[in-house]
Amino acid sequence: MHGRGHASALSVSCTGATRRTLSRSRVAVAFSAVLLVTFPANADIGVTGTRPDFFTQVRAALKLLKEKAPEEYKQIEKDIGMIKEVEAWHLSGMNPFADPPTFSLSITTVRISVTWCAGAIAHDACHSREWHAYARKHPKEAVPDSVWTGQAAELRCIAHEIEVMKRIGAPAWEIEDLRRTDGLHYLRTWRFR
Repeated sequence: MHGRGHASALSVSCTGATRRTLSRSRVAVAFSAVLLVTFPANADIGVTGTRPDFFTQVRAALKLLKEKAPEEYKQIEKDIGMIKEVEAWHLSGMNPFADPPTFSLSITTVRISVTWCAGAIAHDACHSREWHAYARKHPKEAVPDSVWTGQAAELRCIAHEIEVMKRIGAPAWEIEDLRRTDGLHYLRTWRFR
């Protein structure tokens, strides 16, 4: 895998001021802090975010993939080490060179449906897979962006996503929406470099 080190139990992060207050007064809970909760969704893929529905939907999507597309799920475990909640769809994206490889997934995308969330996970795992395949074949070279991003890569990952969506029983409207995609959405999303 990718050398993932996940907490075995619930871990909570808070601001420095809140941490000092907690350590001085030994208070167990601070309601003024914005909490970031991190825990493994399964044995290998961690999930981090602030909204309970994010965790519920992502866990349900991973379970659906594991049950209906087990081979794809095994591959996803190799391609994504962490799924991180982000506020808006335009902040979503795959960071394959992070340790562990991290998929930033928007709460907006997660809330569409469990099948849509599962498809998004499969789609971005495809990008990570392409990045890592090149990196393994060419260990002394930087991975060119064209290998794992850009319109051609997007269209490959969309085609992959459609196949996974069929296997997991996604509704026809979701699959049709993907078929109409031009592969240029990467131009409207946040870039990691």
